[in-house]
Amino acid sequence: AMKNIFYFLFLIPLMFACEKDANIDIPDSKPQLVVASFVSPNSDTLRLKLSWSVPIYYQTGYQESRPESGASVIVTHHGTQYTIPYDAFAETYIYPGLNLGSEDVVDLKINLSGQEEITAQSTIPTAPNYLWNYEGSQEITYPDGYVETQHEFKFTGLNTAPTNYYRISAIGYYHSVNDTYVSTLYSNTGEFFALSANQTITLNYYEYKDFYYTLDSIKTSILHTDEAYYKYHLSVQNQYYGDGIFTEPTVIYNNVSSGLGVFSSYNMKTVSTIIP
Repeated sequence: AMKNIFYFLFLIPLMFACEKDANIDIPDSKPQLVVASFVSPNSDTLRLKLSWSVPIYYQTGYQESRPESGASVIVTHHGTQYTIPYDAFAETYIYPGLNLGSEDVVDLKINLSGQEEITAQSTIPTAPNYLWNYEGSQEITYPDGYVETQHEFKFTGLNTAPTNYYRISAIGYYHSVNDTYVSTLYSNTGEFFALSANQTITLNYYEYKDFYYTLDSIKTSILHTDEAYYKYHLSVQNQYYGDGIFTEPTVIYNNVSSGLGVFSSYNMKTVSTIIP
C-alpha cells in the first residue's frame, strides 16, 4: 500500500508538469451576407430577408445581425425578371403579386457593391398528396397527477419521389362557456419528416387537460417542401435542441453561392379534424 501511495505522490507533480497553455489562433472572419427566403404558391407575396452574419470576434457595429437594404435583389420566374423592392418598415425585400405554381423554377440573384454576386435556385414542390386518418384520443395520467390528452393520427405520404420532405404541425381550437382560443399542440415526433413514397407514420399530439376549455377541432398544416427547406430547418432545430455542450457543433445548412443562408420553397395544404 505504501508503494502505491509513493507512486501516486510522484505522479501528481508529473501530471501538472505536463500541463501547457494552449494558444490556438482562431482565424478572423468578415461578416457575410445572409439570405432567408421561403417561397410558395400558397402566397402571392415573395419575402426575402438579407442581413449580415456576426463574426467570431465581435466588432463595433456587428453585435447583432444587421439588415442590408442597399442590394439589388432580382428573381427570375418563367423567363421574366422581377426586381424586389426593400420595405424599410419590415426590413425585408417584398414583392406582391408573384404567381408561383407547382414545379416552377425560381432563380435568385443578389448584387451589392463590393460583394460577390449571390445566386440560388429553388423548384416549387408539388402539392402535398397524402392520407390523413384520425385514430382516436386518450387521457394519460402521470404519477404526479399531471393529466394530458393524446390525439393519434396516421399520415401516409403519397407524393411519388423516392424521398419526399414534409413539415407537419397542428393547432387546437378550444371553447369554454364564454371564451375561445387557439393553441399549438406538442408532438413528440417533431415536425420534419423525410419519407419514401407511400410510407406511413404515426403522429401523436398532446394537450394539457384543461377542465374549463373543450377542444373542438385540430387544424393540421401539411407542407411538402424541397430538400433545402427540410435540411435548413432541421439544422436550425438541431442547433437549438442539441444533446449537450459536448456534442459536435451543428453547421447550419446553406444553399446559396457566395454567401450564407437558404432560398427554398414549399407547397401547403391544411386539414381540419373535428374531435368528438
